Amino acid sequence: MGPAAEPSSSEKKPSPSNAPSEYQKFEEKVKRCLMLEDVTPQATIPMVQTALGQFGTVVSIDIINDPLDPKHAAKRVIVEMKTPREASHAVKEIREHPFMIKGVPRPVRALHAVATMFPDRPQKPSSGTKRTCEWVKPGDPEWEKYNEFKQLAKKHAQELTYLMEVIRKEEEKLAQEQEEKVRENVKKLDEIHLCVKDRVVHRLSRYYGMKFEGD
Repeated sequence: MGPAAEPSSSEKKPSPSNAPSEYQKFEEKVKRCLMLEDVTPQATIPMVQTALGQFGTVVSIDIINDPLDPKHAAKRVIVEMKTPREASHAVKEIREHPFMIKGVPRPVRALHAVATMFPDRPQKPSSGTKRTCEWVKPGDPEWEKYNEFKQLAKKHAQELTYLMEVIRKEEEKLAQEQEEKVRENVKKLDEIHLCVKDRVVHRLSRYYGMKFEGD
């Protein structure tokens, strides 16, 4: 009987001394990271670095675009700090106070990072478990079930695209309303300032017998 066949490279198990070490380093990195959700599409790496720099030393920043609408949809940002303590401090501060980018408050959410947030995460070492995959063709016993899953995934993608468009329109409408309110408030403040400057308020206070202590 001939010698046993050598397993192919795809069947060889990873070295137990290397794989756990790589994953352990990744786990340590996760502890130093936080994720920001609903970040404005106009945000850039320098902007985020400046905003997070007040909480500690920023090591790296990874901006994740929405695959369905990379230009207009809100972004997610994974930020790696120097220590886990700095990451926890940043999450706490952002949850309790407005997050500022270039002097403007942004309604972002801060979360402690978990391994599943990283698309390039290494494979977790397994205890002898081997994963396999195979192509399913028409006529196979599992074809109908997997085809239903495929169609359901397409339906969910279409629904998500529609929902994102609705949210985007609502956000644009809200932004226009807020901008209009800001203009109205500025106009009122200008009129008040003009009345004080022209001493209209002083004349009115004397006319109605009221005391005005302004300059």
